[in-house]
Amino acid sequence: MTSQRRMCLMLGVGLLVPAMAVLTAREQQPPKPEQQLFKLDVVLMRYQGEKKLSSVPYTLLLGDNFTRLRVGVDVAGDSSTATSKEGVTTTRRDFRFLGTSIDGAINPREGGRHHLILSIQDSSVLPDPRFKDSGSFAFRTFSISNQLFVREGQLVPFVVGTDQITGETLRAEVTISVVK
Repeated sequence: MTSQRRMCLMLGVGLLVPAMAVLTAREQQPPKPEQQLFKLDVVLMRYQGEKKLSSVPYTLLLGDNFTRLRVGVDVAGDSSTATSKEGVTTTRRDFRFLGTSIDGAINPREGGRHHLILSIQDSSVLPDPRFKDSGSFAFRTFSISNQLFVREGQLVPFVVGTDQITGETLRAEVTISVVK
């Protein structure tokens, strides 16, 4: 064997040993824990006095990231007209999202209490009660954001609020469970 071949073989072996040592060290590291998933159940209920008008459930899967849910429609609202310096008139129709928006995140904690970050917005359109028989309508919006510490399976009455115009009460209840 020539001295050049012997040198190349020694260099090749010298490069393999450190690479093998690195792989062995990586293999010895403990695996990262799997992402813990939570199921968030939200129920929005509307009441007129003691009479339940509606009960609408929503379910979100929460992991390491912020989760967003949007259920609704864009509704044409007012229109606005503008005239330019040149005398050109343009009309623009505004649109508004009506429906339910839920944003949530969870930070698992030791001891079974988990940090829940939750925001709920519910909007709808109804005949404007101030102008009966005029065909006018009003937009109604209910919005809440909060941070809570909750236990798995615990039913939490997240919020109760009453609409000042219609007298309807909106209630939101939440429950979390670990996905296994």
